[in-house]
Amino acid sequence: MLTLPVHRFSGSESDSTAQIVVDEPKTKLKPVSAGEQLYFDINMKATAYVVNRVNNRTRGLDPLTAQTKEAIEREIREPYENGRKKQTDVFNLEHTLYRNRYREWKALPQQQEPLLTEDAIRHIEIDLNITHSSSQKNKRITRNE
Repeated sequence: MLTLPVHRFSGSESDSTAQIVVDEPKTKLKPVSAGEQLYFDINMKATAYVVNRVNNRTRGLDPLTAQTKEAIEREIREPYENGRKKQTDVFNLEHTLYRNRYREWKALPQQQEPLLTEDAIRHIEIDLNITHSSSQKNKRITRNE
């Protein structure tokens, strides 16, 4: 379970803030070759719910979902950047390459860490479904898609 802290979803003090809990995120890490460069795509599917709302104001589901996706992407990119600065593979990218594309892993130069580049994580796709708002008033959120 991933709990995102209370975020202010716009600049105004009178606007609502919310705390979102992402429950049982399922991620797939996919190595992708583009010429000589090797990238990784991260696909995440998760269900989320609102556990706290300040001022009990409701926001539209689309802005809330978009802001939550941005927060999740930051939660992925920041640890990668911190680990990259220390030459640490925090997401085990090399192990994923070893398991899924052994020939490409074997062809990598062993003296350096070519996987830990600034743009190694090319694309993060997040499929997020906010199902309810944890309040008596709005128990379920229905999507009209």
